[in-house]
Amino acid sequence: MDKKQIIGFVLIFALLMAMQYLNKPTKEQIAQKKMQDSIALVEKQKSIDTSKIIRTNLNNNLQVISADDSIANTQLSGVFGAFAQSAHGTEKEVVLENEDLEITFTSKGGKIKKVWLKKYEKWLEGADHKLDKSPLELLNDSRDKFEYILPVGGARNNKVNTSNLYFNVDKSEKTVIFIAKGTNGTYFSQTYTLRDKGFHVDYNVSHSGLDLTGDNQIKLIWDVYLQKLEKASQYEKNYSTLFFKTIEEVDYLSYTSSDTEEMKGKKIEWVANLNQFFNSTLMKGDDYFDGDKFEVEVPGKNDNVDYLKICKSRIDMPNKANINMSFYIGPNEYDNLKAYGSDLEMTIGFGWSIFGAINRHVIRPMFLFLSGLVGSMGLAIIILIFIIKGLLYPLNYKMLLSSTKMAVLKPEIQRIKDKYKDDSQQTQIKTMELYRKYGVSPFGGCLPMILQMPIWFALFRFFPAAIEFRQQSFLWAPDLSSYESIAYLPFSIPMYGSHVSLFALLWGISSVIYAHYNMKNMDMGTQQNPAMKYMQYLMPIFFIVFFNSYASGLTVYMFFSNLFTIAQTIITKNVILDEKKIREKLELKKAKPKKKSKFAQKLEEAMKQQQLEKGKKGK
Repeated sequence: MDKKQIIGFVLIFALLMAMQYLNKPTKEQIAQKKMQDSIALVEKQKSIDTSKIIRTNLNNNLQVISADDSIANTQLSGVFGAFAQSAHGTEKEVVLENEDLEITFTSKGGKIKKVWLKKYEKWLEGADHKLDKSPLELLNDSRDKFEYILPVGGARNNKVNTSNLYFNVDKSEKTVIFIAKGTNGTYFSQTYTLRDKGFHVDYNVSHSGLDLTGDNQIKLIWDVYLQKLEKASQYEKNYSTLFFKTIEEVDYLSYTSSDTEEMKGKKIEWVANLNQFFNSTLMKGDDYFDGDKFEVEVPGKNDNVDYLKICKSRIDMPNKANINMSFYIGPNEYDNLKAYGSDLEMTIGFGWSIFGAINRHVIRPMFLFLSGLVGSMGLAIIILIFIIKGLLYPLNYKMLLSSTKMAVLKPEIQRIKDKYKDDSQQTQIKTMELYRKYGVSPFGGCLPMILQMPIWFALFRFFPAAIEFRQQSFLWAPDLSSYESIAYLPFSIPMYGSHVSLFALLWGISSVIYAHYNMKNMDMGTQQNPAMKYMQYLMPIFFIVFFNSYASGLTVYMFFSNLFTIAQTIITKNVILDEKKIREKLELKKAKPKKKSKFAQKLEEAMKQQQLEKGKKGK
C-alpha cells in the first residue's frame, strides 16, 4: 500500500467520525426515546396479559383475535353472555376454620380447594418402608372438579361453566359468600357456613337471570380423585367407592372395578365420595336432586397413578332460585353419620344383612364399652375374646365331650378298620352303628363352630371398616386397622407381598399346633381319608398368605382366640373330663335299647345303597 492510499483511508475515517459527532442526539432526544420504548413495552405486556385472560377463560377453545380491551370484552360476551365481566379477574383464596376443620376456598369457581382435618393424620409407607406421616387433607387434588353448568341466554351454546368465572368474595368469621355478577341484575352466588365444631358445612346456591325455561336446569359436575391416606393403600382401594341414596334405598358402585350407574329420572338425597375411613358428601336440603349419572373409574394394576379411584357425579339441581344443601367432609364415624337420619352411616363397610347388623348393634357398642374401660383397643379385643369364649364354653364343652367319647371308642373303631380295611363303605357303616350303639354323635362338635361363624365373618368386615381402630397401636402393631410388619423381604411374593406380619404368622403356627393336637387326641377320619390330615396343616399356611396384608386387629383376634381355644381344650380334656367315667357311662348306654333317628336311618340307607351300586359296578 503506497502513501496516497494511506492518506485516503485516514481522510475517510476522519470524515465518518465527524459525521457521527454532528448527528449525535441531544440529551432531551435520548430521554424521549427511552420513554417511548417504555410505553411500547407496557403496551406489549398489556396485550399479552389480555390475550392470556381470554385464552384461559375460554378453555383454549377460541383463538386470540385482538388484545384490545373493547374487542376482548365483545369476544367474552359472545362466550359468557351476561357473565362476561366475571370471566376475568384474579384468583383469591379464603379460609374458614373451626376446631376440627380448616377449609380453603378459591374465588375461581367459588369452590372448595382443600379441607384439612386437624385431628387426623395421613400415614403412608415410604420407599424405605418407613412410616411417612403428614396432615390429612380431602378434596385437595388439582384435578378435582366442582362446577355448575349454568343456562345463560346469549352465551356460547347458552351454557356458562362456573369454573371459568371469578367470584367476588364476602367473608365473615364462619361464612363466606362467592358471587359472580352479570349484567341486568344477573348473578350466581354460593354461600358456605361452617359451624363452631364438627364436619358439617351449610351450603346455599342462589341465582337470578338464568334461562331456566323448558328443560333447562343447573347441572353439577363433581369429580373427586380419592387420595391414598392409609399405609395399606391396596386394601384402602378395595374399601373406597361412590355411594348414593335415592328415595328408595342406599346404593353404591363397584369397589373393585370401574362402574357406571345411569340415574335419569331418579331422585337423589345424597352422594358420597368414600375413602376407607373418610368421606365427602353432598346432601339435599328442602328438595331432592335430580339424578343424571354416577361413575367410578378404577385404574388398572399396571397404571402408575398417585390416586385410588375417580368418583364422578352428574346431578341436576332443583329448578329454584334458592337451593339449600349441605356438606359432610370428615371421618366415617358411625354416630356422626347416623345423626343425620338419612342412612349415611350405611356407607361404613360393616357389611350388609346379618353380618352388618351384628357389627353395628353388637360388636361395635361392645368394643366402645370395653375400650372405654381399659383405655386400649388391643386389650378390648382380648377381653371380647374372653367374653365370647366364655359364652360359648358350654357348647365347646359338649364338643370336647363328644370328641373324648370317640377317643374312648378308638380301640373298637380300630378293630372295625382292621376288619374292613379293604372296604371303606362298610367301615363307615359299621362305625356309624358303633356310634349309635354307644349313643355317640360324630357331629357333636359342629355346633360351636357353626355358631361362631357369623361372629367371625362379622369381625372380618369390622376391623378394616371401624375408624375406632385406625392408628390405634397394640404391642408391636402401630395401626390395628392396617397390616403390621416386623421384617421386609428383598422381593415380593404374589398375594403375600414383601412384608412379614408377625400376628398372621403366629396365628398360622398356633393353628397348625392345634390341628396336630386334635389329630393325636381325636379320631378325625384322617386314616380313611389321608387328604384330611394334610388339609389340617395346609389351610393355615394358605390363610397366612391371605391375612398377611389384612387389618392387624383381625389377626390379633384370631391369634389370641387360638390361644384361648388351645387352653380351653387342654384344661377341659386333661382336668375336667375323666375318660374312665365316660367309658362307664358309654357301657351303660350300650346296654339300653336304641332307636334310630330318621337322620341316622337315611344316612345308613344311603351308605348301603352306595355300597350295593359299587358292588354292581365291580361285577
